[in-house]
Amino acid sequence: TIAGGVLASTNGSSVSNLIGSTAHTLSAALTANMVAGEEAVELISDELGVSALKISSSLLGQVPVTVSVATATKNAGGVQPSFGLPSDMLSGSGGDFTATAINYGTNP
Repeated sequence: TIAGGVLASTNGSSVSNLIGSTAHTLSAALTANMVAGEEAVELISDELGVSALKISSSLLGQVPVTVSVATATKNAGGVQPSFGLPSDMLSGSGGDFTATAINYGTNP
């Protein structure tokens, strides 16, 4: 539930799972017509920052791939979160894959 703009629940794990599931569904919809390498789609609110992008698995072994995460407004002014993907991730899988990264303003 959302109470006063802050995520609140007696079971934080279920809130986190719901947010993750919803972000994955949004990511699939937002990246369906993207080409690997396009700029990430970012959704930003007070409590959540969500980045969705499409990455070519063939790039992972050739160049370092870093994902910058959209920052929740509540966290603005802090360090921009990001992470690198291992070069052997999905090696041999071929094709493109979608990545979704979430930045929480409040720990669910």
